[in-house]
Parts: sequence; structure tokens; C-alpha cells
Amino acid sequence: MLSNVLRLFHFVIYIFHDTIVLRVKFEGGISTIALLEKIREVINKRIQEKKKNEFTDLAPIDDIENGAEYLKALHWAIKKEKVKNIALAGPYGAGKSSIIDTYLKKHRITRRKALRVSMATFVENKTDKNGNPKKISLEQDEIELGILKQLFYKVNYKKIPQSRYRKLHKINWKRVWGYLVLIFFVFGIVEFIFFPDTFQVIMKKIEVAGGKFGLKGMVSNSIFLAFCVEILAIIARTYRLVLFRFKVNEVKLPAETVLKNSETAAETIFNKNMDEIVYFFEETKYRIVFFEDLDRLEDPSIFIHLRELNTLLNNYDGIKRRIVFVYAIRDDIFTDTDRTKFFEFIIPVIPIINSTNSGEIFLQKLEESEKKGIFHEISQEFILDVSPYVEDMRILQNIYNEFVVYKETIRTDQELKLSDETMMALIIFKNLYPREFAELQMERGVVKQAFEDKQRYISEQCMQWRNEIDEFTQKLEKYHDDCLEQVKELKTAMLGAMVDWQGIPYSIKKNSWDKYPVSKIMGDSFELLQLAELQDVKIEYYTWNSYQSEKSVNNFQEVFKRYYERIKNFQFVQEKGVSSIKGEIEDLKKNAHELSGWSLKKLIEEFGVHNVLSEKVAENKLLVFLLRRGYIDEKYANYINYFKGTSITKEDMNYILAVKNMEKLPYNYNLTKVGMVIQRLQPYEFEQKSIFNFILLEYLLSEENENEKRMILIDQLSDRTVESWEFIDEFIEQTQYKERLIQLLAMRWPDMWNDIVQNISITYERKIFYLQLLIDNVDTKRLFELNDNNKMSGFIEENPDILQQLSSIQDQKVISLIERLGIIFTNVSIENVSEEVLRYVFENQYYELNDTMIRRIVEFENDTMLSGLDTRNYTTIISLGYEPLIKYIQENLKQYVKEIILAPNNTKEDVEQVMDLLERMLENDPEETKICLELVNHEEICVDDISECCGKFDSDFDKDVKILWDELLDKEKVSLKWENIKCYWDRYKITQELLQYIETNSDQLACLKNQCLKKEFAEEFITSAIDDSAFEKLLPQLELEFDIPIETVEKQKVEILIKKKYIPFDIKKYDEIKEVYPDLCPDFILYNQAEYMEVMEKIPMGETLLETLLLSSVLNSSNAEVLLNVFGENYMTTHIAQYLLQIDVKISISVFNTAWTYLLTDEIKNRLMLKYCSILNAPDFEECFSELSKIYPKFGDRSKRHNAEMANTNENKKLADRLKEVGYITSYTEQEKDDFDPVKGTGDKKNIISCWIKMVKM
Repeated sequence: MLSNVLRLFHFVIYIFHDTIVLRVKFEGGISTIALLEKIREVINKRIQEKKKNEFTDLAPIDDIENGAEYLKALHWAIKKEKVKNIALAGPYGAGKSSIIDTYLKKHRITRRKALRVSMATFVENKTDKNGNPKKISLEQDEIELGILKQLFYKVNYKKIPQSRYRKLHKINWKRVWGYLVLIFFVFGIVEFIFFPDTFQVIMKKIEVAGGKFGLKGMVSNSIFLAFCVEILAIIARTYRLVLFRFKVNEVKLPAETVLKNSETAAETIFNKNMDEIVYFFEETKYRIVFFEDLDRLEDPSIFIHLRELNTLLNNYDGIKRRIVFVYAIRDDIFTDTDRTKFFEFIIPVIPIINSTNSGEIFLQKLEESEKKGIFHEISQEFILDVSPYVEDMRILQNIYNEFVVYKETIRTDQELKLSDETMMALIIFKNLYPREFAELQMERGVVKQAFEDKQRYISEQCMQWRNEIDEFTQKLEKYHDDCLEQVKELKTAMLGAMVDWQGIPYSIKKNSWDKYPVSKIMGDSFELLQLAELQDVKIEYYTWNSYQSEKSVNNFQEVFKRYYERIKNFQFVQEKGVSSIKGEIEDLKKNAHELSGWSLKKLIEEFGVHNVLSEKVAENKLLVFLLRRGYIDEKYANYINYFKGTSITKEDMNYILAVKNMEKLPYNYNLTKVGMVIQRLQPYEFEQKSIFNFILLEYLLSEENENEKRMILIDQLSDRTVESWEFIDEFIEQTQYKERLIQLLAMRWPDMWNDIVQNISITYERKIFYLQLLIDNVDTKRLFELNDNNKMSGFIEENPDILQQLSSIQDQKVISLIERLGIIFTNVSIENVSEEVLRYVFENQYYELNDTMIRRIVEFENDTMLSGLDTRNYTTIISLGYEPLIKYIQENLKQYVKEIILAPNNTKEDVEQVMDLLERMLENDPEETKICLELVNHEEICVDDISECCGKFDSDFDKDVKILWDELLDKEKVSLKWENIKCYWDRYKITQELLQYIETNSDQLACLKNQCLKKEFAEEFITSAIDDSAFEKLLPQLELEFDIPIETVEKQKVEILIKKKYIPFDIKKYDEIKEVYPDLCPDFILYNQAEYMEVMEKIPMGETLLETLLLSSVLNSSNAEVLLNVFGENYMTTHIAQYLLQIDVKISISVFNTAWTYLLTDEIKNRLMLKYCSILNAPDFEECFSELSKIYPKFGDRSKRHNAEMANTNENKKLADRLKEVGYITSYTEQEKDDFDPVKGTGDKKNIISCWIKMVKM
């Protein structure tokens, strides 16, 4: 009947795999192979997607590792007949539920007989009085009722039909539809059997109705049958809907009706429903009940009721098999005694995870993800760092699940560059502190408070530092003013000392047309070195009586140098103090600038948790840890919210409101939609200080539009206020557009560099920083305009390392600056400086000619020659051969010599170079002989040929050359040789300077052979005023034929000439000498004894002459004997007589007798007698003894032979021998005789010579 209807065959296949439903519809000729290929493709795709899935459910696992012993113990206890209450005891998260699942999975028979009951409570979003989280409390009845529900709702209602606990069950409309179809067919068959006529009538009417539509009878009947079946289906679905929509909400009874069972009103739920519980276990096959999480209810009484229930069930005879209750609880739910009494068997469960090994599980999950091709940028160090705070497996798994969701949603979907570690840290915090995390998403709570604490601390600290900066700046200004006053006081003292405190100076006159007003000298900018070149000056001053006066100061340099050193020393000490204070100010500025950009992590590390964070934040140990380690930072909002780019943020709006209200926010206040913020601000608002914001200015500098607002802000920054400068100084460190900022500021701020360089609170390094920016980004024309009062050029000139500091700038820019500003360097460091720049400076004379700059040039050209500059500066430079420097020196020779050559250590210049300098200076300025003399005196030179020193100059320079030569001779800086003396003598004859030189070096000259000086020099030399000693030493070196009148020669020199026998002896010369210098006659004789002895009769003798000759040590003894014997008797003197006692000469008896008469004492006469006894005879002795009776008392008596005694001495022995020889005595003996002293009353022995005097007849 249905063959015509089923002409089109539809085949539909439903494949359910996870959430995918594949419907394949075959129509006509679609092949089965193509269908199967499509199915296989979809299935493979879903398998690959499942492999990449990182999620882990939080349900207990049913295949625990290392749990065999737990399972074994549990199985043993369940099988043990006596064991009815079993405890799985362990802390939360230890894996108790996983043990149960694994056990039930492995024991399928036991699983069919097991029930699982789980009850727990949770923490409310509230705290108790002590601030602890508040749990939702459950009454005991609620707990017991919950247990019953889990029991009864576990089984199908059909298994416990007599239970009073009926539950709603699902009505299957298809089943109702089947029943209706069946009834319909039954009625049709009954009617067909019992009422065939009626059945035929109905069928006929159906066919007639179908015939109206051109349908055949079979088709009409089929359609009617299908229609009836569809109607029955509609009725079945309508029945199901109506049945579930209507329920009894209320049963109203008469007001006085009370339904109550007084016996059961106070009973527990278990007691009230004991029959139901017993019936439940009696009718079902369940014999094991697992209770989980009951310990979380913090109500131990429920365990008492459950144990009682277990006992009742096991005691009931109607239940044939043992009922076992297994409790998954924590260890400390009972005391030790109660635990062992309550449970028949206890299985301890060791936690799978705790703070010590949670990191390993974290790392394991990351490794599993990597195996699936999913990589997270999370380091092992991070995991090991945060994992101690995670002690629960479910929390750990949930952390990982949420991390995956957040990462995919926030980072990947929004394409944000976020840190996986920061995101993981926030998810850990979210799971451990969910309430605080929820508050964070609403922009409040403890995390928000932490970053508010950061801003508060930064503001307070920066304010403190700014106050210190203000204090230092005030001190610096006062110190600067005080120092200027003290410098002025020293200048005043200097000027007063120059006039000997006779008045008040008002000008220093260099000459009649050039003077220095005191008002100018007292100025702070006056350079005292301008006075260093002055020598003899006149100072105009007002006397104390108010009269004008003038004083010549010859010791100007002495006074000036004394006070100049004091001023420079004072300024040096001042600069040291200023530098120190500036350094502290710069450090404080740097600290304040850096602090505003510090992260909370760095703040905590530097200043400590309790200084930065409030007490409430510090109490959250996990949060403090995450902040301290930087795992949660200032960008946390990007990790917890979607970023929507269609409008400004709340922070942006707060900034706009602050500007409009003229309220100042921190310069680093965060702005997100800067362009929109600028659009909402009016131009006049950019004139306010409240507009200052780093991000806003950065945006204006980066964009070409908004030029009006940008320039208004730049104009405000150029207003020279402290606040504007502080903003610029902080901002310029962090902006990417330093070049454009400095260009705009230089264009709108004419005094920019002046303000920078005069700001005493800005350090040198900071000034260099701004100078670099200006030179590198501003054209030289504008730089020239900024060089007001030469502040920029002066700053460059006075800092030696300036070119090093500017080395990062293009060479041409630096060169253009030097040329445009006319910079003259006084000192410059060249290390790491461009060669092009240095050559430009050195070759174009953009430097001062001083020792330092010369050193830099030599170091630049050939640093191996540097050591020579200390002692031989000019020689080294000439050897270097650097023409630009040599030319510069020769053009400024006077300055060079005074400042460089005459330096204390520069004393080793080569002679040739010193001569060159002398010649150049005399040639350039003949009046500068004073400097030339200083040069000669300064250098340790020795000129080999004196003519090399300006000897080529003509007679016009004679005066100047003589001064130099005299100095060379005086300082012995010329080689000691007769040739140099002759050279000098040839040009200037004998001068006092030459004589002094000869005298000083006479010893050495006496040893030198003279081959150049002739007779003319000798004659002039003899008649000169040279020292006698030198004259005597040098006579042998002279070529001399003496024919000079004696009167032209000094007496001492004549005496020397006599001694040296330069005057030939003859009677004529003797007479000439006797006439001019008579007292030299004895010397003339003595030094010419042989010649004299030949003509002595022709030369008159006198007592004085004879005495002089005889007493001279020069006279030899033979000549003395001749003179004594010839002239002694006639010209004897007392001195000659006494002199006879000292000399050993032979004299005649007549000379003896004459001398005897000139001797005055017996002692002297005795000595004469004893000395010359050999020439005396007996009569002579008798005459002598008669006069010497006191000495020889008995020797003079020769009238009889008698004995006479005399002391036993050598002289007396000789005398005794001579007396015996001439017959004066007959004999003598040497004896020892007693000698008694009557005065002292003592006696002694004495030696005597006893002589027998020979009698002479008269």
C-alpha cells in the first residue's frame, strides 16, 4: 500500500562525536564509498583536535598512580565481615575520591552494589567578626535530608514502588503515541470484524474524498492512515506538555484543621525515615555506601547518626547481607581514641600534591602541552617560585584550565603581547583569592590598593626629594652669593695693598691711554689674568682725605700673584663645594625622575614591603610575593579585561577633568587614547600647568597635526619657570622625540642655553647632555643666536673634555659650531675625538697657545714625543715638524717664551733652538732683551761657540748682543775655551764681564792651551783690573814680551810678574821698580838671586833690605851665607841676629860677635853660643862665660883648676866636648847627684856634667 509513497528513498545517518552531528542525505545515485570517506575525514579531524586539548576535568581520576596499596587495603576491608565502617583518612586534596573511583572501576561487581554520597558546604562572600571567611552553615536535618535524597534519587522509582518518596519521572511521548496507535489499530480491527458495513462506509468516504483530488483509492487510504497516525502523535505530545505544566501549589484546609504527629515532631530525619531507609536497602542490591566531604560540614554529630544507622541496618534481619559505610574524611576529624573506636578500619591517604611537589606537577602539565605542540612562555624558575602557594590538586588543575582560557581569549584573540607568566600569576591569585580577584575586576580591592599605595609612596617620596632640592638650591644660591662677596673682598684687599693702604684705588694705568677701571675689576665676570702681563704700573686712588693721587707700583706682579693665588684657591674650594651640592641636587632629581618610572616590584625591593604597601595589602602574603617578584605588575588590567578601542578610558577622562579643573596629576599619569584626549581639550587649556603629561607631549611630538596645541604647550614649557624646567628635564630622558623637542624649544626659547648654563643646580654632565642635543639638532645660525653673552662658547672653552662629550655628533656640525662661535680652546682632551675635528682646531689656530694645548697637539701627532715637552718644549716641537704649530708659536713668540719656555721644568732645550729663539726675539723686537736674558738664565745650556748666539747681527744690535753674551759668560753658559774669550774680546775688548768670567774660571783656563790670544790681548790683560789670583794663574797662557812701563801695571800684578820672572832682572829694571814700588825690590832680588849675586856690589845694600832678604824663605842658604858674610857685620839688626838661631848657615867670628851685641838676654845669647860653639875658641868662651855667669857660675874663673857643674843635656855635652877640644877644660864626667830642696824638705836625684876647668896663668 505504501510502495507509491516510498518512491523517493531517504537515507539519513547521524554520527554523534562530541558536539558534531553529521547528517548525510542520499538522493539518487550518491555512492556509499564517498560517504564513508567523508565520515573518516571528519572523525580524524576531531581526533586531532582532541589531542591538542589542554583541559583537565576537576573530577576525581579513576586510574591513580602508586595507589595499589590503598586499593588492596580497601578491598580487604570491604571483604572483611567484621568491618562495617571504613575510613579513608587524609587532608583535603589528598586523592581520597580518586582512590574510590579507581577501586570501583577495577571492581565492577562491587561497583554495582555501591552508592556514593557527597555533602559539602562553601565559603560565603562575607567574613565573620574576626575577619575570617564565613561558611554557609547547614542544619543537621538538612544534612540528613540531603543524604536521603542522594540515596533515593539514585535508583529507579520502579525498584522501590512502595516508597513514600515518589519522584517525578520523564513521560516518553513516543511511548504514549505507540499506545495510541496500537489502540487505534485495535479499534480498526474490531470495527472491521464486528462492524464491516460501517468500516466499508468509512473507507468509501475516504476514497471519494481522495477522488476529488485525483487520487486513487489506495493512495487516499494511505494518506488517511498517515494523517491519523500524525494526529495521534500530536495528541501524545500535547498530553506530555499539559501534564508537566500543571501542578498542585496549595491545599487549603479549614482554619482549625491541624495535621501533626506529636511523637515524631522532635525526631531526626533519619529516625523519621528509618522505615524508608531500611526498605531502600531491603529492596535494592546496594551494600556499600561511600560518604565523601562530610568533614567539610564541620559537624561531627552526623557521623554519630550514620554509625548508628549502619548498626541498625546491619542488625536488621530483613537485610541479608552486610552494609558497609566508607568515609572519606580528613585525619583530624576525631581524636586518636575516637578514630579507632568509631572505625573498624582506617586507611591513611598520603597527599598526592603539596607545596613541595606542586611545582613538579605544574611542569609536568607544561611538558604534556609541549608534546601536543602547544608552547607556553613559562620558565621553570617561575613555576618553582610560585608553586609553593598551591597545595591542592583540583586548584592546580583549575589554575591551568583557566590559564588556557584566559590566554586564548585575552592574549591570542586580541593579539596582545602579554606575558604568560604574569597571566599565570593572576590566575593563581584568582583561584586562591577569588573574592579579591572579583573586586579587582571592579577596580577595587586589595590589588588595586597595592598600586594606589605605589602612587602614594612615589608622590610622598618625590615631594620629600623636591623639598630637599629646594633647600639645596637655596643653599647653593646663598653660597654662590657669599663666595662672590668674598672674592670681591680679596680683590679689594689686593688693590689696597698695591697703594700701601694709603687710599681707595679707582683705576690701574698700564700706560697713558690704557687703563683698567676698578669698577670693571670688581665685576664678577672680570678675568684677573688680564692683569698678569702688567709690570710697572701706576694706580690712581683717592686718599683718605678724598684727594686724587697716583702711585707707581714697581712690585705690582709680586702683590698681584700673592692675591691671585688666594683668589684662585678660594674659587677652587668654592667650586669643589658647589660641585658637591650640584651633585646631590642632580642625584635627587635623578632619583625623583627615575622613581616615577619605577615598577612596584622595584619600589618594594628598594624600600621594603611595609614602607611602600599599606597594612591591608601587606597582610596578603601571596599578593606581596607576586608583587615583589614582579609577577603582577602595573599592566595587570590587560590580563583580566577585554580591550575595547572605541572610546577613551576612565583614566583618560579623569585626566581631562583634572585639566579642566586645573588640578595637577603626576607627569607620568597613564593615558590610553591620547589622540581623543587632545581632541577633547581646548587650545587655551594647553596654557595651563595641569596639562603637563609625558604621554600627551610624546603624542604631540609624534604627530604632524595638532600643531596649534603643540606650539602652545611648547611656549608654556619655554616660560623659564621652575615647574616647566622640571617637566622638560624629566620628560627628555624618556621621549623618543628628543630631536624635535629640542628644536621646538630652541626656536621658542631665546634664553634657553643661558638659563641652562646659569642654573647652578644643574650638574656639568646634565649641561653637556643638553648641549649635545642643541648642537646635533639646531642649525649653527640659531646656535649663534643662543650664544648670548658668549655663554655657550665660554662653556665650551672652559671644559677640557668638551670634544669628547661631543664625539657622538657629526664632525661637520662640531666644526661649524667652532667656526661660527669663534671658540678658542685653552685645554681640550683628544682621546676618542674625531681626527677631522682636531685637525681643524689645530691647523686653524682655534686654541690658546699654552702648555696644555701644545701637549694635545704633540699627543695627537706623535704621542711618543710627549715626555720631551716637560724639559725641552721648543726642541720637541721643532723635532715634531708640525708646521701649523711652529708657525703659531713664531707668530706669538713672546707669549710662548714667557708662558711655556720659561716654565720651571723646561730647562733642557737644545742650544740650537735656544739660539733660534733668541735670534727671533731680538729680530722681532730688539727691546725684549729682558725676556732673552730670562731665557738664557732659565735654560741649562752651554754654547760651544759664543758667536752662535746672535753673532751674525751687525753693529746695530751690539748693545743687545753684548747683554746676551755677558749673561752667557756670567752664568757660565758658554764653553770654557780661549776661542770664546777671543771672540768676545774681538767684538767688545776686555770688559768687566769678561774679566769676571776669566777670574771665575781661571783654574780651568790655566789648564787650557792658548793658541789664539796674542801679544795685544796679553798687554791689555796685564793692565786690566783682573783679580791677582786669576792673573797669576793665567800668566803662563799669555804670549808676553815684557816691555810695559812698570807704572802702568798694578803693584800686585808687578809682584806676580816678578815672582813669575816675567820681568828680566837688571840694574835698570831694579831702579825702575825701586822708584815705583820700592817695597818690591827684595822680591825682585829674591826671585832673581843668581842675577843679583852677579851684580850685588852695584846695588846698594841697607839694613832693611838685608833683613828682608835674609828673613825670606825664598833665599837659599848659600846665598844667605854670602850675604851674611859680606854685609852682616855692617848691616846687622836684632832680627838678623835672632834669625841666626833659626837658620843653618856658616858665619864668621866677626858676624858672631856683631850678632852677640844685638842680642838682649842671656838666654838668647846662650842659645847663640851653643849653636855656633864650633867656631869659638877658649878666649871666646871665657868672654861669653863671663857675661853668662848666672848660667855658668864657675866656668868664667880660670885662675885655678877647679870643678864646675852644668846640667846633663845634649847641647851641654857638645859644649863640653868643644871646651875640652880647645883646652878650656881638662876633662868632664857625667854624674848623678842628690838634690835636696830645703823649702819642701824633700830630696831627689839629678844628672850633671862635672867639668875640670884648666887653670890659665895670667
